[in-house]
Amino acid sequence: MKTQKKTLPFEITEPAFEIKVGKAPAGAILVMPMFKDQAVKTLPLSGEGKSLLEEFVKSKTFQGKSSEICDLSARGLIVFGLGAKEAFHPDTIAGQMIHIAPKLLKYEKSTYVLRFTEEVWQALKGFRDGKVEPAEDDESFSDYFAPMTDEELLSQCVSSLLAGSDSMEMLKSKKKSAEKKTVVYVEAEYLKKKLADAVARGVAVGELSHSMRYVESLPGNFFHPEAFQTYTEQLTRKHGVSLKVFGISDLEKMGCGGIVSVGKGSRIPPRMMILEYKPKNAKNKKPIVLAGKGITFDTGGISLKPAGEMHEMKYDMCGSAIVIHALALAARRKLPVHITGIVAIAENMPGGNAIKPGDVFTAYNGVTVEIQNTDAEGRLVLADILSYACAHLKPGVLFDFATLTGACVVALGHETAGVMTPDDELADRIDRTSRRSLDRTWRLPHWRQYGQGLKSEVADLRNVSGRDGGTITAFRFLSKFVQRSVPWAHFDIAGIAWHSKGYGTRTKGASGWGLSFLNRYFEDEMR
Repeated sequence: MKTQKKTLPFEITEPAFEIKVGKAPAGAILVMPMFKDQAVKTLPLSGEGKSLLEEFVKSKTFQGKSSEICDLSARGLIVFGLGAKEAFHPDTIAGQMIHIAPKLLKYEKSTYVLRFTEEVWQALKGFRDGKVEPAEDDESFSDYFAPMTDEELLSQCVSSLLAGSDSMEMLKSKKKSAEKKTVVYVEAEYLKKKLADAVARGVAVGELSHSMRYVESLPGNFFHPEAFQTYTEQLTRKHGVSLKVFGISDLEKMGCGGIVSVGKGSRIPPRMMILEYKPKNAKNKKPIVLAGKGITFDTGGISLKPAGEMHEMKYDMCGSAIVIHALALAARRKLPVHITGIVAIAENMPGGNAIKPGDVFTAYNGVTVEIQNTDAEGRLVLADILSYACAHLKPGVLFDFATLTGACVVALGHETAGVMTPDDELADRIDRTSRRSLDRTWRLPHWRQYGQGLKSEVADLRNVSGRDGGTITAFRFLSKFVQRSVPWAHFDIAGIAWHSKGYGTRTKGASGWGLSFLNRYFEDEMR
């Protein structure tokens, strides 16, 4: 199937912030953090802003508590609280960037200086040397810990600032658009020569995270399978990533019964896409293979979902969005890592041609599957692309990302992705990477006993096994399509990919989870 240049029914805006390194022009508003009960005299301040801040601290109008902001913008100063220094965690300041960003867009002046003080680097010291020892009764201390460098923290802050600057109100008739971009200059004397590189990494992750969140947030009539393909063609051309598209006729000939079955009910046919970034100086002999579920809208099919919150099923393609933007990120940064992506794109609709409960299809690897619930469709499309990846893409490691089960949200809430893998060494590596990237993951059991309920009377497998342990039984289903010799991990991102209200250190709507994790993983692969 040849790709053709097509026009998208939307235009992705650029992030509201432009991040720069260097000396800011006169009159720029200074933005800086302050710990709870920190003496104002320790801050690199002078003039009227400092005097007013001292008055506020003395009267306890501002104490430096987490999420507290002292707005002295009229005096050229904005101070935000980080909470108690002894309870500091990198999440504290990175998360604050998300919440501060939209506030900066409200002021008349559009130039800021973000200054990281010596106090921040001192607080990070325990994370640099791995010797953080919280008090036993300190409930405010985050126990999600891993060593983190100064540059990594700064990169996280920059990407979080970019993420927080965008409301994703892309289709409003009256958009709030500024005449010029808000410019933020970053100061961190402590880093000196490493500052520019750290900021550049953060900008790369932040800007591609912006694009990823944008398409994830688009409604299904704007970002359907055809638009997904067109967007991917444009993204890959821009960043120099190769792309091959398999249309419905290709999939039928290849025997990709899962993708074909799920997409049958829609007037827009499904497709599979393979992306590859293979630099000449790649340090890995076998590629990192990333697989993604791309259901652009999920009604549940014949097993129709309840009407409440169904509109959020536009986010059911977040796994595939992570994959295509991760390859663009690696190419943009020119990382010496060979990466291949494979995504299945479909729309799960209850049309007259839709699959029915009780139907049986044959997956790419020849396994027959009885469909007992058409709303368990993500695992059907993943079955094809996982078995195809094992047969043809020669993965050194295989990751799949999918908003797969509501059970994962029940088990882990909205704070982390669930990870399942039979490979203990890979699990440890994923855990270390997630802690350093602040894209949290948590390993769930993977034992084969969980798969006993997947036996079918008429086929090799059925696609559901009841409510109990639904996230893990879904993993056991997928394991039937991955060769045992392949190091593989399944990421269920149903809880972390989006949130209707925003929470903690995450934005409202699409969270952007995944790019920071993979960026960190790619960098580790280079070593």
